Amino acid sequence: MYKPKAIPAIRLPKLFELPTDADVTRCMSQAEKMRGRVVELPFLSPPDSALADMTCVLASTWNKEDEAPTWIFYVGDAPTREAKWRHMTRDLGLIASLAQRECLGDTADVSAGDRLSAGKKAATATEEEADLAPSHSAAASAPAEDIPSFNSPMPAFQPMAMGGMGAIANLGAIPGMPAPGIGGMPTMPLQAMPNPAINHEVEAAAGNGEQTIPWPTAPATADQAAGGFNTTAPIPFADPPKTTNRTASMEGELTKVKVPNLLQSLGMGKMTGLLNVAHNDTLVEIWVDDGQPVHATTPDCKGEAAIMELLTWDVGRFQFFPNERSSERTVLKRLDNLLMESSPLIDQYRYLKHTGVSMDSYLIRKHPNLTEAEFEQRIARGARADIQKQKQFYQAVDHQCNLFEILRKMPLAKVDWIPLVYNLVVCDLVTVSALPSEGLKALPIEAMGMDRASIQVPMQGVYRPETGLINYPVILYFLEQEFFRWEHAATPFSIVTFEMCRRTAGSIEQLTLPAVREAIKRISSVKRNVDSFAHFETNAFMLVLPFTKVQAAELVAKRIVEVLRDQTLGGDLDSGNLALAFGVAGIPEDCQDLGLLLSAAKQAINKSKQSGTTVVAFQSTLRA
Repeated sequence: MYKPKAIPAIRLPKLFELPTDADVTRCMSQAEKMRGRVVELPFLSPPDSALADMTCVLASTWNKEDEAPTWIFYVGDAPTREAKWRHMTRDLGLIASLAQRECLGDTADVSAGDRLSAGKKAATATEEEADLAPSHSAAASAPAEDIPSFNSPMPAFQPMAMGGMGAIANLGAIPGMPAPGIGGMPTMPLQAMPNPAINHEVEAAAGNGEQTIPWPTAPATADQAAGGFNTTAPIPFADPPKTTNRTASMEGELTKVKVPNLLQSLGMGKMTGLLNVAHNDTLVEIWVDDGQPVHATTPDCKGEAAIMELLTWDVGRFQFFPNERSSERTVLKRLDNLLMESSPLIDQYRYLKHTGVSMDSYLIRKHPNLTEAEFEQRIARGARADIQKQKQFYQAVDHQCNLFEILRKMPLAKVDWIPLVYNLVVCDLVTVSALPSEGLKALPIEAMGMDRASIQVPMQGVYRPETGLINYPVILYFLEQEFFRWEHAATPFSIVTFEMCRRTAGSIEQLTLPAVREAIKRISSVKRNVDSFAHFETNAFMLVLPFTKVQAAELVAKRIVEVLRDQTLGGDLDSGNLALAFGVAGIPEDCQDLGLLLSAAKQAINKSKQSGTTVVAFQSTLRA
């Protein structure tokens, strides 16, 4: 007798930590999308829990729209797994809490608003290190530097006759990887959960009754900050002017309150005002009206993209200013829809961090003779992305540039480059390395039969002996040469002028010589060989960046700020007490005259000192 085959369950990527509310939401949304199918979310229980290092499975089935989904918790994996409990509910917080208690025991700290943090606390694990800084992106635009073509010395693909180039890659699933795509998620309301980990009490209407939503006040210590970065407010040269009647009613650290919980609490409380989140000199501003975001900005993007970028942050300090409004409307989607649509992006970001991808990582092509058709076939299995941007990004992978340098060539917002890098990694197109490829390094002077000392001797007068940087008068010559290059070849260039000091109690002091040398060492790890690093006037410094537009120059400046403030690098630099001011200007975007260029950079650095914003571009001073 014929028996129909059982329909296999839809299996989501395995988690190596306790599932969060967002993970449970994603599981339920998949069950809603595939009515009648079982959707399984496997995860690994923490090593110090009651179910140490055991695989657990949270299964969801949603048969009818007017019914709640059915949840089953299994210990172990097929075929020997054991069902522990079964519930029919739409309460995502309840399911996440029950799953956590099953793994950690009845004494688990499930009162924490972020259940992932509670699970890690029970497992005596520390916060995950923030390898990918949130402020390394720039708004999408044309590349500031030339990107290799298909027929470049290092071609991206093996040349062959091709058809149209404008098609978007088809969606497909890769076993064991997060679900692809940012769009196309089903729209359904998230159930906001109160956050007892927060300290301030806020009364908010919820349903038919009143519910109390607490908020945090105490900032995280340096030891609590992930990745060893200083999460306190950056030290400016001058304190910015205080705004009257602008008092934060709520504040706290993202190490204690995750962004989705924070936004859900605002929505649940029907709050109206401005949410500021700052980390490493990057500020995200979100205006909410009656609990729903209406306008959001970052230094690189605005609207829904700004909120999605914030959702990838692990560390930072937030403040909420009530009753502040904005007339702009750049966020058109509801908060619950945004949280669901951003789930794939967050999964991709977590996967990249888990595989060790950082701004210092080198991407090495695994198939140098890949044809364009083969590339399209492989990339079609990845996440949704613009196929043209995907090809351009792959062309920029030259084995010698790390991720930061690639983004400098091809400025992209964080929400844009995460899927591109993710696709290259999971589609087995590149491998991640801490070092550049050895086989493609440029030949040194010695390889050409020349003595390096014969070049260094006449150049000694160009550099200041105690620092090794180009002298101030000499850098003006190099700057003039870049200006002539722009006049003849229309190649843009930018300059970054900056000051570095040490903030003490009530005063600002110049850095000691050992501290300056340590700062130079760190900055030299960021700049390219073609960039000129020099002293500027009395106590300032300058970087001349050939073939670089202002947008990419801002990216370089922010990266420099990050490495200077990184307290994990050690050395003679007091990274936690640095006072930094950066001014950025470029030709032809800001002016077409060298004198005006220097004046523009000085005006930008003065604005940086006055406003407390570490990196200021000249164009932003005109809009202020």
